[in-house]
Formats: sequence, C-alpha cells, structure tokens
Amino acid sequence: MFHALVVAAYVAVASPTTDQVVATLNLAGQQRTLTQQIAKDYLLIASDQNADTNRQALARDVETFEAVVAALENGEVCDSARTDATLGTALKSLRATWTQIKPTYTTVAGGGPTSPQATLLIAEASGKMLDSAEKVFALCLAHAEKSVTAGPVLAAISAASKQQLLSQKIAKEYLLVHLNVAVGYNRENLRESTKQFETLLSGLTDGDSTIGLPGATDPTLKDQLAAVRELWSNLSPAIQAALSGSTSPAGLASVASQSLPILNNLGNALNQIEGALPRDSAFTSVPDTSEDK
Repeated sequence: MFHALVVAAYVAVASPTTDQVVATLNLAGQQRTLTQQIAKDYLLIASDQNADTNRQALARDVETFEAVVAALENGEVCDSARTDATLGTALKSLRATWTQIKPTYTTVAGGGPTSPQATLLIAEASGKMLDSAEKVFALCLAHAEKSVTAGPVLAAISAASKQQLLSQKIAKEYLLVHLNVAVGYNRENLRESTKQFETLLSGLTDGDSTIGLPGATDPTLKDQLAAVRELWSNLSPAIQAALSGSTSPAGLASVASQSLPILNNLGNALNQIEGALPRDSAFTSVPDTSEDK
C-alpha cells in the first residue's frame, strides 16, 4: 500500500532531515508508479474486468496522483522543486501530459465508455508520463544522496520503489498485449519489465553488487520479500504465456487479481527498508557477484 500523503510536518525546513528525504522519495515513487497504475485501471475496465471496482480505483488513483504531484510541485516536503530548475522542468512536462489525458480518465471513472481511440491515447500518454516521472524520481534521489550517508539503504529504497512501478507497468503492458495494442512493441516492453522485476527482487533478497544492492538480513524484511516472491510466482505463468504469444481469460484474471497485492506487499517491504535509515543494520555488506573475482 502506498504511504499516506503526510507533508505538513516537513514544510519550510531549511536543511532536509532523514524523514524529509524519505517523504520526498515516497512522493516521487508514488507519482512514478501511479502513471502506470492509472493506465492499468483504465485498461482493466476496457478488458471487462470488474468494471465497477476498477472505476472506483481509477477515480481514487487519479485523485491521489493529483495530490502527490501538487505536493512535489509546491515543495511541501522539501524545497527542491522550487530551487532545482531541472526538477521543475520535469514536473512541468509531467503536468502537461497529465492535463491532456486526465479528462479521458475522469470520464471513464465516472461511468463513461472506453474506446479503442482512448486506449491508444492512454498507451502513448502513460509512456510519456513515465519518462517525466522517472526524471523526477532520479532528481529526488540525487538530492537524497547529498543529504543521507546510508548509501546501501538508499539503493534498496530506490530498488523497492522501482519494483512498485514495475508491478503496475507489467500489468499495463500485459493488458495492452491482450487488447492488441502495438502487440510487438508492448510484448518487448513486457519482456524487459519482467527481467528488471526479477533482477531487482533477487538483488533485494540476496544482494547483487552489480546493481549496488545489499542483501536483506532482517527476518521481517526477508519474510516480506518472500511474500512478494510467492505472489510473483503466481502471476508469472500468465506473463510468460503472453511473452510466448498468447493471453487468456485465466491469465487476464490473474493479472487483475495479483498486481495490486504485489504492489501492496512491496510497499510493506519499502517500509522495512526505510526503517534502516540512517543505519544499515538491516542489510549485509554488498556481496561481489561479478564474474571476475
């Protein structure tokens, strides 16, 4: 589950605290994930999957996205958006695309119909929004790295946040394949997203020096990552079938039912990792998994 949007306590502090850094990264991670989650909500409706439930989810996620982006734009957690011109530009780009596509989302959330034309627009807009959102997250992470010395923990926070994004991006790409939207392109995107997800999950669990990830030693964190692994193993057959050339009603139902629990469990893991700041006590040293030893 996403972290609650609580920003008032962090307003107008000159030097960012660890809590501010975490809050900023959470907001940046939320806006990145929501670019894909909102598209997934729409595509589930277009695929006739629990339309009423997903219209409610779409309306809720649109509202959350608005609040998160506004908080970043207004510098409610830290002043970076007002002082970093590059970050401000990335947020303006994100806002511009969002302004264009939001009416389509709100219409469908309010009970309006989906359409092939709207699906194509959402496929394109969600990609553009993600590009801008990735820049926002990278810039917020760069600010965090200047403020917090716990590098391994920041790397793990970044990876767990990326996992949240990928859990929704994978579902979106599966649904685009299912709806016959740029099938070859989205199948290759799905393949790459799946590879990234599995690499990061293994790195968070066991450590991987090639991507700067320590291995988890805290029992609660290890259990949480194991729960993510189990959920992923339930979803993986549907993804692999789509990569091999076919979707199915059973696969579609699996994507519809599994993507949100994966996201929520990754949120729990992220909470555990963030608890290690400013100390690295929840992690081992980064193991050397390179070929040259």
